[in-house]
Amino acid sequence: MENNKRNISIDILKFFAVLLITNSHFDEQYVYCKELATGGAIGDALFFFCSGYTLFLGRFGRFDTWYKRRIRRIYPSVIGLGIIALLFYHTDFSLSMLLTDGAGWFVSCIMIYYVLLYFVRRYAIKRLKLVYGVVGALVLLWYGLFFEPIRTYVQQIPCLSWMVFCEPMDKVWIYQNTYFKWGFFFLFMLFGAELGLREKENGISGERNFLKIFVKLIGCVVGFYLLPLISLRYPTAQSYLLLSLVPLAGICFYLYQLCQTNVLLRLMQRGKTGWCIKAVGGLCLEIYLVQPFVRTTALNFLFPLNILILSIAIVFVAYLCRSIGRCFQQTFSSGEGYDWKAIFKII
Repeated sequence: MENNKRNISIDILKFFAVLLITNSHFDEQYVYCKELATGGAIGDALFFFCSGYTLFLGRFGRFDTWYKRRIRRIYPSVIGLGIIALLFYHTDFSLSMLLTDGAGWFVSCIMIYYVLLYFVRRYAIKRLKLVYGVVGALVLLWYGLFFEPIRTYVQQIPCLSWMVFCEPMDKVWIYQNTYFKWGFFFLFMLFGAELGLREKENGISGERNFLKIFVKLIGCVVGFYLLPLISLRYPTAQSYLLLSLVPLAGICFYLYQLCQTNVLLRLMQRGKTGWCIKAVGGLCLEIYLVQPFVRTTALNFLFPLNILILSIAIVFVAYLCRSIGRCFQQTFSSGEGYDWKAIFKII
C-alpha cells in the first residue's frame, strides 16, 4: 500500500466507530428499548485501532515536532467545543477542565498514547511482539491486583469548584467509567499500528469473501457480549471478563476486513453515500466531543424518529465545532488572513 494513497477502508471503519459510540449514549433516548443503546466499547476500540493504523504511516521526526502535529489535530476542536458550550449551552469550562475532563476521557487518554506510541515507533518498531507482551503483562497485573468495581464522575458543587466522586458500580464491567480501560485500549492502538505497517510493506491481503468475514464478525460479537451476560447470571464469572478483549480484537480485525470487501467498497463509490460516509468518519473526533451537549430527552415523544433527528443534529454541531477549531488554529498560525475554504471544507 502506498504511503500517500488513502485507505478507504479506514474511512468506513471510522464511520462504524462513530455510529456505535453515538448509539451507545442514546440510553435515555431509546424510550422502550434501552438495551439497544450499546456498542460503545466496540466503537472505542475501533477509534484506537484506526488511530494506530494511520499514525505509523504518517510523517516522523523529532518528538516535539511530531507531538505538535497531534496537538494541532486534537485541541483546536477541543477549543471549538468550549466555544460552542459557552455560546449555545451556557456551560463555561475553565481552561484546565476543558483540556482534561471537559473533552472526555478519550482525548486525555489518546494524548498519552501518542507519547507511548512515538517511543514504540522510535525504539521498538522491530520488537512489537515484546511490546505486546509487556503491555499485556501490565494489564493483567493491573486487573489482578488493583482493579476495583468503582466508577468516577465529575460534578460541580454550588459555590464550589468541580469535584471528583467515586462510588461502587452495580456490576463489574471493565469498559465502564474506570481508568482500567486506559491500559488495555493501548493494545488496540498497537494492533492498528502493526497492521498498518504490515500492509505498507506487503500490501493489503487476506480474505475478501463478504459472507465468510461477516460470519466470523458475528461470532466475535456474540463472544464479546456472551461473557458479561454469563457474569450476570454467575457472578463468579466476572473475574474472567478480561477475556472479552479477545473477541473485541476479532471484531476490529474482521470489521476492517469487511470494509475491504467489494460490497462496501462499491458502496463508497456511490456518490452521495460514499460522500456521507467519508464526511461522518472525518468528524469522528468532533462527534465524540459534542454529543453530550446535543443529546436531549425533549424529543422522546417522537421515538424512534428522535434518534434520527439527534444523530443529524450531532453531525451538524460536530461540523460547526471543527470549523470553529480550524478558524482558531488559523488565527494563531503564521500565515496571513484566513483560508475560509479550508475552514469550512467538509471532506
